[in-house]
Amino acid sequence: MMKNEEESLGSWKQMYFSQKLSLDMKRWRSFLKPYSTHTDVTGQSADILRRLGVVWDLTVTDKSGHDCTLEMSWSKFFETSIAVCWFGRDSLPNYEQITTIQLHAIRRIDFSLPGVKTPGWRSLVAKLDVQLLNAKVIVENCCIMSLTLTHMPTKLVVCICTPVSMEQEKPTVSYDYDGDAFLIQHQDSNVQVKMQLVRTREEREFFLVGLNVYLSVDFVNKLFERNY
Repeated sequence: MMKNEEESLGSWKQMYFSQKLSLDMKRWRSFLKPYSTHTDVTGQSADILRRLGVVWDLTVTDKSGHDCTLEMSWSKFFETSIAVCWFGRDSLPNYEQITTIQLHAIRRIDFSLPGVKTPGWRSLVAKLDVQLLNAKVIVENCCIMSLTLTHMPTKLVVCICTPVSMEQEKPTVSYDYDGDAFLIQHQDSNVQVKMQLVRTREEREFFLVGLNVYLSVDFVNKLFERNY
């Protein structure tokens, strides 16, 4: 097969899979509604991902450029997140030799033909750099803040998912709860978030007792096309 013929065949395959996936996604998007006013995520996301055959592969690259791809062992869906697990301790390079970790979502296309291997459409979800992997940092009192702010059921205003530190505050007199007070803060150019939590003395559980969200005027004007 000549080079031009190979390129033409590759272009034809690319076009075919792109159109098939586009039609499938349009059909499945019609089942996504309604959206939750609490999370801005449809409650049927987990079921749709399962029906679409979406899986997640982990690709680890070492300093010599060798790739090791781990297929997903199992996954578990939650209300606003998913937990994915891979097994491959013996096949992975040593930690010091790892340069890049890539996470791909794979959409399987089933032709329902015997003897035909099911192809997959790979999409890069996340890539972890070399320098971040080699950095040795000790982080204390760290947790992940996940905040979704919507206007009406379908308009997304702010979606934050970032590591934050939790600082203990001075004890205050309260008749509603008995425990240690903590503060979590996050701020960027558009939004500022302050979360007040209490850890109960007996159960040692955290409860959210205060939440303040501040939006910049410029951000609000741009979002809603106003001039406040």
